[in-house]
Amino acid sequence: MSNENCNGEKHKNKKREHKIEQMVLDILEKPIYQADRKKKSEKMVEKQIMRHVESTLKKKFYKKMYAQFKKRLVKDTDLFLNGTSAYASVYSQTLQTIQSGGSVIFEYNQEHLNIEHLPNTSVLKVCKSGIYSFNLVSQFDQSLPQLAVFVNGNLETSTVTSSNSQTVTMTYLLKLRKNDLLTVRNNTSGQLNTYLNTAGLVVPPNNVECVLFKISNKRWKRNYSYSSSSSSCSSDSDSSWD
Repeated sequence: MSNENCNGEKHKNKKREHKIEQMVLDILEKPIYQADRKKKSEKMVEKQIMRHVESTLKKKFYKKMYAQFKKRLVKDTDLFLNGTSAYASVYSQTLQTIQSGGSVIFEYNQEHLNIEHLPNTSVLKVCKSGIYSFNLVSQFDQSLPQLAVFVNGNLETSTVTSSNSQTVTMTYLLKLRKNDLLTVRNNTSGQLNTYLNTAGLVVPPNNVECVLFKISNKRWKRNYSYSSSSSSCSSDSDSSWD
C-alpha cells in the first residue's frame, strides 16, 4: 500500500474517532446520563453510551445508503420516480375554420415541459424521445368530421378518427423522437368550423383541447425521419436518442 493510501486511511480513522468522541461528549451532557452516572457503575454507563453510539452510527449509515440508492433510482431513465419527463396541455377557445388538409390551431398552452409550443400555432415539438399518450377532444358545428395526427408532415394512419356527431375524441399511443413535429389536421373532410358550446354558461369555453405526455422510454426504429431544416430542441432536453 502506498504512503498516500496509508495517510488517507489514517486521516479517515482519525476523523471517525473524533466524531465518536464528540458524540460521547454530547451524550454525556444529556440529563439522563448525568443521573445514571450517580446510580450505576462507570462500566454500565460506558456500555450504555457505546450502544447509543453504535445505534446512531448505524442510523447515519443506513440514511446515507438510502440517499445513494434513491439517487441511483432517480437517474434510471426507465423509471418515472419524479413523474413524467415531458408533457403539454394546449387548447383553443375561439372559432376556427379548418380547410381540408389544414391544421388545428392551439391558441394557448396551459402547462408544458420538454414539449415546445408557441401560442396561436399548430405545432407541438417533442424534446424527449419515447412513447407518448395523445389525447384530444374537439367540437365542430357539423357532423362527420375527420381528424388525424401528422408527425413531421407524415400521416400517422392509426390515428385517423371520424365521428357521426359534432365531437371528435382521439386517444392514442404515439412513438415519438426528439425534435419530432406533431400537428392535428383536417384529414379529407370538407371545410370544418369549430363550435363554441356555451352549455353550463362557461364563457369562453374550450372547443379544442389536447394533452400529450410521455409514458415510456422504449426505443425503436422509424422508416422516415424529421426534416433536417427544423431547429433543434434546447440543450436541457434528451440527447441519448440522437
